[in-house]
Amino acid sequence: MRLVGSMLALGMGLGFATAAFAEAMPVPTAAHIDQLIARLGSGQFAEREQATVALETLGGQALESLRRAARNQDLEIRRRAEELAARIEVRVDSARLLAGKKVRLSYQNVPISEAMADFSRRTGLTLKLHSDDEALADLDQRKLTLETGDLGLWDALDRFCAVSGLAESSLSSDGADALTCRLRLGQPARLPSYQAGAVRIRAISSRAPGWGQTPGVVDAPCLLEVVTEPGILWHGVADVRILKAVDDQGQELDQVPGTLESGGYEEFAQMGGFGKRIWRSDFADYGLTGGKQPVSVKLKLGKEPAQKVKELHGILVGQMQTPVEPLLIVDNVLQMAGQTFKGSDGAVVKLGEIARDKDGRTQLDVEFQSAPMEDALQLAFGMNNRRALNQALVFQLRSRDRLGAIPNLELRDAAGKLVDVARYNEVNQVAGTKGTYTATLHILPKTGVGDPVRLQLLGRRTAIVEVPFILKDVPLP
Repeated sequence: MRLVGSMLALGMGLGFATAAFAEAMPVPTAAHIDQLIARLGSGQFAEREQATVALETLGGQALESLRRAARNQDLEIRRRAEELAARIEVRVDSARLLAGKKVRLSYQNVPISEAMADFSRRTGLTLKLHSDDEALADLDQRKLTLETGDLGLWDALDRFCAVSGLAESSLSSDGADALTCRLRLGQPARLPSYQAGAVRIRAISSRAPGWGQTPGVVDAPCLLEVVTEPGILWHGVADVRILKAVDDQGQELDQVPGTLESGGYEEFAQMGGFGKRIWRSDFADYGLTGGKQPVSVKLKLGKEPAQKVKELHGILVGQMQTPVEPLLIVDNVLQMAGQTFKGSDGAVVKLGEIARDKDGRTQLDVEFQSAPMEDALQLAFGMNNRRALNQALVFQLRSRDRLGAIPNLELRDAAGKLVDVARYNEVNQVAGTKGTYTATLHILPKTGVGDPVRLQLLGRRTAIVEVPFILKDVPLP
């Protein structure tokens, strides 16, 4: 297991190194990327591996080309391109979706209640006081002075609490997109914490009386609190992988396999050939909002009694929905009659007959098939060939608001202006887990707007994200 953890840590380090290196590299040409993709099908193993590393180093710059290559007729190119695209997409999504909002705090001799209201309005995190604390009645006699640069939400909260003399007491979700933080007088708790953009991970384990005195105890739970900022369409934690854990005796602790717990879990299926059981977390009950989620993993203890884990390195794998974005783009749409296109969420758009009358009015027949709505289990064996020993099982829940719904299709001209469209002959059908929508789009000429050039399908898609974290001095309970 230590070998596995070392290789996983090496893989994580290589992933960050290649991402940083890619940022410093000049933008590659399309021809160069195509050459590397062609080498994925080389007869020489070493050349295939070199091309794989080079494409992964390019990261997002090669993503679209790799997605196209995933339909290549060459089996080896198709397999490698598909795995590379999946790994790079997780990296790109993680950086983009979890970047988090920035806030700059500026208060000069401001009443604390006024500063709290301003903080709540600007961040979406509602600050409230515990009403049962009698000392809070005199709080507004105190003034707050604070100047910061641009901070992430969780860093901003820490700074606010440190200067105001208040401490975070509780955090709770309120409604569809609200998160409330209740504050009390006192010094903030010094919990091991890691903040990565929109996500905060804290160790909330505490030592129990008599810990270490019971014979036969070979493992210990490590309880983590995962919080995402308001506005994040978060489904929940799919996996936590501990890459390295060293206690205060210098002993390396292994993660006990299959011990991730987060609320209620149910056995979902038995994977033949892999010797593993797959578990499904009840993400649907967790909701699509920023919020707090406890996650517990177990660590195998060393031979010598220890008080704490000095260093805990891991990766949190989460699942979320993206903001509304283009799921499918079809360029030169008026030349694409009879063709079929697949969106990044699995939905399918078919273009039928395209006709134009003598007055310049154009009509376009479209058929839209929603992505399957059943809970689809997605295996992420190929997160990285250098860290594939982890073979994480990740869960993909399809968004449920698409079934039988009218798709958000739009047309734009060469300048990017929205083209007016009227829909006729609309038919909406549901069969099993799929919805089908057909319509004829009548394109309405408008002064200053050209012919449609691009068709876009807009919507949300489910994304898998990874959050590497490091916690220090985590108490063993």
